[in-house]
Amino acid sequence: MDAPAVSICVCTFRRPELLERLLAALAAQADAPPFEVIVVDNDERGSAAPVLAAAASEPRLELRTAVEMRQSIALARNCSVRLARADWLAFVDDDEEPVARWLAGLHRAAMASRADGAAGPVVSRLPPETPAWLVRAGLYDHPRHPTGATVPADELRTSNLLIRREALLRGAAPDGPFDPRFGLSGGEDSKLLRNLVRTGARFVWCDEAVVFETIPPARTRLRYLVENAFGAGHAYARMEVAAQGMCAVPSLLIRGAGAVSVGSAMALASLPLGPHRAARWARIAVTGVGKLIGLAGGRFERYAQA
Repeated sequence: MDAPAVSICVCTFRRPELLERLLAALAAQADAPPFEVIVVDNDERGSAAPVLAAAASEPRLELRTAVEMRQSIALARNCSVRLARADWLAFVDDDEEPVARWLAGLHRAAMASRADGAAGPVVSRLPPETPAWLVRAGLYDHPRHPTGATVPADELRTSNLLIRREALLRGAAPDGPFDPRFGLSGGEDSKLLRNLVRTGARFVWCDEAVVFETIPPARTRLRYLVENAFGAGHAYARMEVAAQGMCAVPSLLIRGAGAVSVGSAMALASLPLGPHRAARWARIAVTGVGKLIGLAGGRFERYAQA
């Protein structure tokens, strides 16, 4: 069997309905280079099995599957990379739905710019019952850029990404490029991609390659918003220490403490102007707390589930 041009890598965990929708969107890709779809189920119960069995007969997918029994998004991603046969790997999450020319756009942008990869927009679909203040706060809005622009390292994620295999595996460990130490905390993709940019990799933006992310009601609640902001700061601190060692400590201390103090003060000061304004500053403060806890060696494994 000839190797495809692109391997689309999907990791899934107990979201069969959303996975089914994603696979349908991948089967409907238009003008795309030849591709295969790799799905790694990170649920030891194999909850994705019925969906994958039904999709196996879809010839446009060229579907290949595996189960990673150890719960870890990093190990699941590494498994998908090992299974992939193409020179280009595309990553998309199981709760996302790409537009019809998503893969074609990413591939065209990367090839035209001779970059190591391309990234595209993630547009959040909030549930109808989302509080108005949360919509106005824009906490689920993501940056966008003109097509062809270089993507800043701190905006790179595997939620909508195409990357050259050679770049992905440059300096990778024998088991794969994603660091298992971040398998339950998140941030394994940010850590990898920032390191690649530090060593010379370049990624360009394709604004037409949109994926829509479904936000469940649970993620609009205060507890999740706090945990998400804390987790982002916590993972960032661990990434910086892993990359720079003790040299990162002074900067992290200053930035973390500054975020806590300034964010808290501005959240209180802006509350009379509306909860949406206060929420933006509060997120900065909570992220700062996460940085300080991460710097102190505290563990926060928000993706661990029984």
